[in-house]
Amino acid sequence: MIDRKSNRGRRRRPVSDYIAIVRPPGDPTAIRVFARDELDEAQRYASAHDTQVEDLPE
Repeated sequence: MIDRKSNRGRRRRPVSDYIAIVRPPGDPTAIRVFARDELDEAQRYASAHDTQVEDLPE
């Protein structure tokens, strides 16, 4: 079963706006990408999932 969660509160952006990714280990459904203005949120999300923020290639 797939649990699709909405991104309430997050606006749609072009793919080129995303500069970072967080990949929680063992849960591919929890992968999230972040824009430059969301880097603080990315760090909190990574810390909560015991992983790191990775830069996306340009």
